[in-house]
Amino acid sequence: AFAAVGGSRLFAALQRAAPRKMNARAGTFDDDAPIRIDQDDEEEEDEDEDDAMHQGTPDEGGEIIHRWLCLVIDHFGNAGGFDAVLEMLHDPTRVTLRTFDAVMTAMARCAIVLDDQLLARFEENAQVALDHLQDIVTRGDSSLVGSSPSERDRRYLHLGSALRSLRKVLSACVGDPEAEKRVSRVERAMVEGMLSISTFNMQLIALREINLMLATASNSKLLGTEESASAMQTAVKWLDMKKVLPHVLRPVYLHHKQYVDQVAAVLRFLLKEDALAETHVDMLWDITQKQDTFEEVKHNVYDLLTSLAWHFNGDQLDQLFLRFESAGGGMTAADSGKLSEMIQKLARGDNGGQMAERLLALLWRMVHAGETGAAGLEMIDAFAHVLGHYDWMEIVRKEEYLRRQLLEDLRNGPTSDLAIPLQLSKAILMHDTAYPNGSGDAENGAGAKGKRMLKKKRKASVAREQHVSRRDWLRRVDEENNLTELLVSSLERYQAAAWSDGADAPHGISLEDYFQT
Repeated sequence: AFAAVGGSRLFAALQRAAPRKMNARAGTFDDDAPIRIDQDDEEEEDEDEDDAMHQGTPDEGGEIIHRWLCLVIDHFGNAGGFDAVLEMLHDPTRVTLRTFDAVMTAMARCAIVLDDQLLARFEENAQVALDHLQDIVTRGDSSLVGSSPSERDRRYLHLGSALRSLRKVLSACVGDPEAEKRVSRVERAMVEGMLSISTFNMQLIALREINLMLATASNSKLLGTEESASAMQTAVKWLDMKKVLPHVLRPVYLHHKQYVDQVAAVLRFLLKEDALAETHVDMLWDITQKQDTFEEVKHNVYDLLTSLAWHFNGDQLDQLFLRFESAGGGMTAADSGKLSEMIQKLARGDNGGQMAERLLALLWRMVHAGETGAAGLEMIDAFAHVLGHYDWMEIVRKEEYLRRQLLEDLRNGPTSDLAIPLQLSKAILMHDTAYPNGSGDAENGAGAKGKRMLKKKRKASVAREQHVSRRDWLRRVDEENNLTELLVSSLERYQAAAWSDGADAPHGISLEDYFQT
């Protein structure tokens, strides 16, 4: 075992050196054509060849490194190293999981250059080792769980690493698809054991192992064969059958950012395979709607949904936006703010404008849902910012939107709803979408105090420019659409309707509030 670990480190160091040597010296060694080594072969290097190994020219650097790689493996085999490893695979109880992991790391590095006879022996004994590992995982054997939580965590980590190395060894023996099939069975059993342990560390390790499993299955799928494609299907089916997602989507650990990042990676794999169900999104959305959910958890889940939305198809986006609308009427001011920020994040990341119409239509419906107070103002402000962003990106022109939607509502909309388009019009008209970038050249060489003064002056200059631009734009809109006359006439209609009904203005907006707006 000690020789295996030492050989692994030396082999790894030479592997790292070889590409640098070959790139720098244009070595002639073809890395795509590995040499097969038989452990029973005797060294046949004569004195001239040995001298060439040590006194090679710069152009022969890559070939010299390759000879050293082969020499390390050949010497290890001649010293009985492979026989010892095969015995260990046949009876893994002889060593600890830490040693087993170290030995398999060494074998994974050199498996591709072993001869067919030795690989056949590896295949047989590796299967024995896999059966043993699955047995200790299923039984929760003391050799795995240890005597303390920290010791148990380390052993699970060694087990996961050893299984990945075993996959590489078996890939050299039977090919990638078959190796994936054999090893993933044990990996799934290992993850099930991890998930049954309720500590944060173990749950996080389990999520990382799931992601590694899905990544390997995805890579196997790229091979293009029917057998390879079934690897991902099997993994997805296992996640569903064992109810892994309902387990990991519980809010228990969602306040930990690193945990949420691992959850997001799993969900993205499922989205890529079109295997993310609406029930999974419902689980996340329900967490945001519960009053007793911690604010940090809500914040992380909103961010998670935002990152996933970029991978949603059209139907999934529509379903997500329907959830936004259904929640709008009963949200607190804080939750409304989080939802508003989520929608604005989606818009800011939409550089191509794929979501423009959907997001604006969503906000339009939410604004007109009759929400009052801070929540209603939050959505109006969000609408103005999102429209301003797309106007700045030259995807949707806010003048056209104002003319097509809001001014038409002021002219012909129901009298009871006039307050909403008026508030929207004000938010859009007063929102600045021009973002002048001041030059930083003047700050070069200035001290901290000087930079602050320059920044303050530049900010004031930008404010003046925006004020002039806004006044010019308002004047143009007024001239083209008779805006002043339209606002006065809408107020008269609103006032007359309110007095004739003998009641306050609808949606909780008083006539005084309307007039001030």
